[in-house]
Amino acid sequence: MDELRDFILDDIRNVPSISLDVFRRSILLQVVSPTQIDKIATRLQASGCLQRDGRWTLFPIDPCMETDENRCFKSLETIAAAVVEEAKSLLKRNPTAVMQTRPTQAALSEGYDGQFISDGHYVLCESKGARLVKDEFTTPSGNLCPYGRKAALACDRAEIEEYKLKDTWEDENDNNKKILGNAAQMMYADPCRRFMFGLTIANTTTRLWYFSRAMVLVSEPFNFITQYRHLIHYIVSMSFGSTEDLGYDSSITRVAIPLTGSPARYRIQYDYAIGGETYRTVECLSSFRASGIISRATRVWTVRKHGDRKKQDCALKDFWIPLDSRTENEIQQDIFKRIEEKDPDAKKNPTLYKQYFMRIKACEVVTCTDEKADAIADLLVPYRLYDVKRRLSSSAASIRSTSIFSNTAEPVGGHLSGRTQHHHSQRVYTGRKHVRVLFSEVGTPLDKVQNQKQLFTGLLHAYRGLRYLHFASYVHRDMSSGNILLCSDNRGKISDLEYAKVFQSESPKSEPRAGTPIFMAVEVQWKQYLFRPTPTADDAARASRLDSVDRSNPFSNQQTVPVTPFLHNFYHDAESLWWIGVHSLFTTEPSRVERDEDARRKQRGHFNTLFPHSAEGSVVRLNFLREPVDADIIRCLPGEFWPVATVLDIIRDFLAAAYVSAEAQKDFPKYDHLAKLFEKASLFEQALDKAVALAVNDIRPFQLEDRSMHEGAEDKVEWALDRLKEENYADYDPPENDVDNSGEYIPSRGTVTKKPIDEVDKAESSNDEPASKRPRRDACSDVAANQPDTSSAVIWATKKSIKQFKLADIGEGITECEVIKWSVEPKSTVQAFDALCEVQSDKASVEITSPFDGVVTQLLVQEGEIAKVGAGLCLIEVEEEAGSEDILKEEAPVQPTAESSSESRQDEETPVTRRPHPLDPSHPAPKADDVLATPSVRHYARKNGVQLAQVSPGSGRDGRVEKQDIERYLSRQAPTSPSQTITDQDVVVELGRTRYGMWKAMVKSLEIPHFGYSTTLDLTALYHLLPTLNAHIPEHYKPSPSSPPPPLAVSPSAVYPAPSLPQVTSSQQYTRLTYLPVLLKTLSKSMLEWPLFRSSITPSISDPGAKPTLTVRPHADISIALSTPTGLYTPTLQSVDTYTMYGLASSLKHLSHLGRQVPCGLTPNEMPKRGGTLTVSNVGAIGAGEFAAPVLVPGGGVAIVAIGRAKWVWDVDVGNGKGEKRLKVGISWSADHRVVEGAELAAFVECWRGYVEVPERLIADSV
Repeated sequence: MDELRDFILDDIRNVPSISLDVFRRSILLQVVSPTQIDKIATRLQASGCLQRDGRWTLFPIDPCMETDENRCFKSLETIAAAVVEEAKSLLKRNPTAVMQTRPTQAALSEGYDGQFISDGHYVLCESKGARLVKDEFTTPSGNLCPYGRKAALACDRAEIEEYKLKDTWEDENDNNKKILGNAAQMMYADPCRRFMFGLTIANTTTRLWYFSRAMVLVSEPFNFITQYRHLIHYIVSMSFGSTEDLGYDSSITRVAIPLTGSPARYRIQYDYAIGGETYRTVECLSSFRASGIISRATRVWTVRKHGDRKKQDCALKDFWIPLDSRTENEIQQDIFKRIEEKDPDAKKNPTLYKQYFMRIKACEVVTCTDEKADAIADLLVPYRLYDVKRRLSSSAASIRSTSIFSNTAEPVGGHLSGRTQHHHSQRVYTGRKHVRVLFSEVGTPLDKVQNQKQLFTGLLHAYRGLRYLHFASYVHRDMSSGNILLCSDNRGKISDLEYAKVFQSESPKSEPRAGTPIFMAVEVQWKQYLFRPTPTADDAARASRLDSVDRSNPFSNQQTVPVTPFLHNFYHDAESLWWIGVHSLFTTEPSRVERDEDARRKQRGHFNTLFPHSAEGSVVRLNFLREPVDADIIRCLPGEFWPVATVLDIIRDFLAAAYVSAEAQKDFPKYDHLAKLFEKASLFEQALDKAVALAVNDIRPFQLEDRSMHEGAEDKVEWALDRLKEENYADYDPPENDVDNSGEYIPSRGTVTKKPIDEVDKAESSNDEPASKRPRRDACSDVAANQPDTSSAVIWATKKSIKQFKLADIGEGITECEVIKWSVEPKSTVQAFDALCEVQSDKASVEITSPFDGVVTQLLVQEGEIAKVGAGLCLIEVEEEAGSEDILKEEAPVQPTAESSSESRQDEETPVTRRPHPLDPSHPAPKADDVLATPSVRHYARKNGVQLAQVSPGSGRDGRVEKQDIERYLSRQAPTSPSQTITDQDVVVELGRTRYGMWKAMVKSLEIPHFGYSTTLDLTALYHLLPTLNAHIPEHYKPSPSSPPPPLAVSPSAVYPAPSLPQVTSSQQYTRLTYLPVLLKTLSKSMLEWPLFRSSITPSISDPGAKPTLTVRPHADISIALSTPTGLYTPTLQSVDTYTMYGLASSLKHLSHLGRQVPCGLTPNEMPKRGGTLTVSNVGAIGAGEFAAPVLVPGGGVAIVAIGRAKWVWDVDVGNGKGEKRLKVGISWSADHRVVEGAELAAFVECWRGYVEVPERLIADSV
């Protein structure tokens, strides 16, 4: 639950904060008038509940002065009861809900994570729990289902509250995290919930919350103790509003159906009203899209009409769509109308096209009891943005207001204070309306089909449906395996038209991404057309352009090429079908085929690469679509799938060719440009038909993950009401000082409970079997006396058993490792701590040692394969001590002798321990003076303030320090003043090798007085230059084409052989030039003009007191800050001034390739001892920040520059005072103030600017 809350906070992050007046008038229930609020307040003062000075009597002091949170805020329940009592007599009616504070009471709901705790809440006076029905056909009675044990039901909590005594940022963040998490869970688990309210209090600071499917709103804060009118209004609104006003859906009724053969247990279902009829749910087909608060909250059910004893199944979809969107039925009817207008045959026989679409039986906007549409209005009132997470404390570091600074100066400017950000944009939070659709049939999504012929039949029929959508000028925009349903007549049908829209080629702006990421077309992921031909210009055009260049304004005669808006088109829908087919090959396998594990491993690897759960595009997916499928990829699939895989490669080739042909058309995209794929009897359709013929029958899901990692995750638990237990909290949320909370934390399904470090180390370092499997030692003496003479005392012997050595869970996000090298083989004899293998994680490449003495019998993971955490690495046969109960196979335990018991106890007290797991990032780099000790011993030493070096060498093997070494050391020490200890809750992590190296370098950097300089560079000229440079990339730098180019008619080597091209590896090839090589080239030109910046500081080695010198180098050496999986490195490009820009791009590509390797592939050739005199950090490649404060580390260099991300901005200083849109990038310099003056750095940067902003200057230097 805690992880879910973090995800929700990251998903929502900023919430519109509106004024209390707007919240009261627009969001809260209109139950009382301001005059009535005043009357209630007067009565409360008369009764003594409210003091004359306007303070609640039960809160004489602020909560921050209290120590018991539960007792403090219990007074809110008393206050609410007093307010309700006065309001009852004034309003002449009874309340709908009452306020309670139950911080230890778990609420039960139908969800899998169906139990949670809130500090306070309003509970309905009349329960919304399930109503009893006699059977699945009868109407519900008024009797409530007997939930048993007087369980508190989440469906009865109309509102939730969270409290804190203090008003720190941490307290407020925690309140936000809990209330958002609880609201999300309640709205997900309860289909009857439309919206709900909430309240948070931190000391006296109070905020009101509103949670809906369209938006989450929060009020401006108020003091609940002194600003009593706001609290009174809120209490009355929550207490006297109708259930619909409180967010419940009156068109849904929860029912309890007795289970067959077990009348004391019930199955919860729901009665939905639609089209004037009632339909009862049978099974939930999909609800995961309802897990987010702000979402369409789509739920799909199998339903049956109430009272229908023929049990005719239908499908019902309940969801929320934007207010201005059409319903799915309206969209479908418009599609059908357009089809019939363009296709006379379809008009004569509608079955021709309707057979490929789900038949809608009813569709409507849900209405409330007052016949008004169930909708949430747009947010059109003023608001600010309230950040619900990660705000800085009041003591946050201040920000600097100047761009030129020194690290020895005091910062200027104010603190980052204020919890709410002003928001001035024109963004409107749009509303949504509640829609319900009933389909006359229930289909099976393609991802659930267990027959490959049927699966590809569904794709074939979906393609034919897309052809009709093309007729209607509609794009679906969300073709996925879940939106193509295989119905009872083996007919594939397209569903979920809610995202479908008319293709409008004249759209003035690009469309937002829509669709399921793993099936999304590559161009949609990239949001650009990727198959357009590269524009070229002839010599005459170039000459004309050259003549037009004017010294005063070289760009005055250039015309800006308009950018074509990106639109989701028909080909993208067809490509999604292809991705569905490819996905099915990687996620299934023939049912009765045993396969090679190596092929299965490769299949998993290719799947993870091709189908990342991200909407962002990837080069791998693009190349997979563009290029012929690698034979190795096909060979990793089951052999029975190879024919279908070959057919899909033909479809890929046809699809890519269709893209190229369409995007080469003038004025692309037009409707007519996108017709080739949908011609009758097209190759696309023929290929799908061929795939159906070649497909196999029975298939099964392919195991994409190690099943041992998720044991029990797929188990289904019936909703047995009589077995729900109040203590089984899925969300354990104890109050800070609740000593009476008897709730027990039960982890949710699939989670792993973390153990204290001592327990983890003991469990991993002991050779003993788990306690549940060890022979019991506490048998009664009379039982032992009744055993045969041979067992009157335990007979100890040895037995051989096979131990599986597993890759342990070491945290830090490591889930798998690659086995690089085995140091043993089957039949190898090993001892404890002998090397077994070398493995590579994303953190380090290290050695795994044996935990046992024994003989290796089998290697479970081969070199080059991936091992999951928790999976076995190898099997080791070990000899163990065995008692008579093992030898004689006696079931009854025996009493051991005193001597053996003593030995046993001694063994338990000093278990065989293991050294720290070497994959742990906290494992230090090996050194000569390292102290060997297990994590538990290190933890014990830290807890007692003992440095391991003080007791090294220890009594263990190879001088390993054991626990008894520390105990003996402590017993010898004289009593001293207590040192700072580390508690069991603290986690101490040692720095890894790379991060420790960075730490030492940063400490040394403090010796250097930094001088900073920040500015921007105008890249507009480079932006216009890059297309030309990219059009002329030398052939040897480009990836090899799939087919050799045709021979030239005229050869340049006709008279004399041309120089041979340099040999370039694939890691040095690229397809486009970026800004960085050009910036490096221009920087090197500036360095040639400024010798100071191609100088390095050389301290005197023989005489530390002598003056250091500057060594001026003949060329420009530049280091590049390179972030790699194993840490931060700074390889050096030497003599950059001698490179061409194409050569620089090639070198940068190669450095990036070496850095991505694990372990890092950088060698002394790329990282010479003499580094660059300048360092470049391209932070813009990672984030959108404009400036950075780079740190200059010792090493001889004199300066470092951080380059941000280029952005288009409006520059009012250009364009003859009218302003222009320019592409600019922020840069931030830090220089060694011991040798570089501020004016020198500024002048050097201006020299660089001259080359960057007028790149034509490079031509004059023959670059």
